[in-house]
Amino acid sequence: MNSRIRLMFLIGLSMVSLGISLGTSRKLQTSGKFPETIGMSGKLPSSPENPYVTCTFDVNKKNFRPGAKGELLVTLQPIKGIHINLEPAMSVRFDSSSGLQSNGAMGIPRKENYFDAGKKIHIPFVLSAASAPGTATLKATLTYYYCSDAEGWCSRFRQPLEISMTVTK
Repeated sequence: MNSRIRLMFLIGLSMVSLGISLGTSRKLQTSGKFPETIGMSGKLPSSPENPYVTCTFDVNKKNFRPGAKGELLVTLQPIKGIHINLEPAMSVRFDSSSGLQSNGAMGIPRKENYFDAGKKIHIPFVLSAASAPGTATLKATLTYYYCSDAEGWCSRFRQPLEISMTVTK
């Protein structure tokens, strides 16, 4: 991204965070209805959904032993005219109560300077060695930035991720 575009992007992000409008952006509105399930078993907690980007997610396997490594697989599908930026970088934060922690860098597919929406994001994690057998809930928040190609606005979104998995002996 050249320096002029980067500067315009950062100014735009600052304006969005301060609530300043140039009249070209529109207020995000949600339907108020939240899907029960996302993907195979990912669930959205009670929070706004992103009307511009659909998120589905799953884990690479359903059964884990304590201390096992796994991957959270996330698909972000923007609507036509929206793209997902790689700068500022995407980030993930695992909820400390879920007994999981990050286990390396996210595998983020690229297409030129943007996220390749045709592919999955791979987020490695490790399950706590102290995890008890039974059902465990992975809780995390994925933060990403998306922009309108035609209108020139950008926005940050914090996508909550919550999925159940089985811990075996």
